[in-house]
Amino acid sequence: MNKKLYMETQLHELLYQGLKTELGGLKIYAAALSHAQDESLGYSWQNYLEQTRSQEQVLLKVFAELGLNPDRLTTRG
Repeated sequence: MNKKLYMETQLHELLYQGLKTELGGLKIYAAALSHAQDESLGYSWQNYLEQTRSQEQVLLKVFAELGLNPDRLTTRG
């Protein structure tokens, strides 16, 4: 494998891992919010959820620009 192809493959793998992380974060913060009893804690988690949604949207734009399929969570299966 040539160096350029190797670097591209590694970049794509990191992008897929990043998206998987953001999707997991969305689930975690949504679950946390549904159980929040402390108002200030709920506010913090809502803020984190919004930040995570924003990061997911940025990654999805990158995926679109690179022609990557966001439904494929990892390049290794």
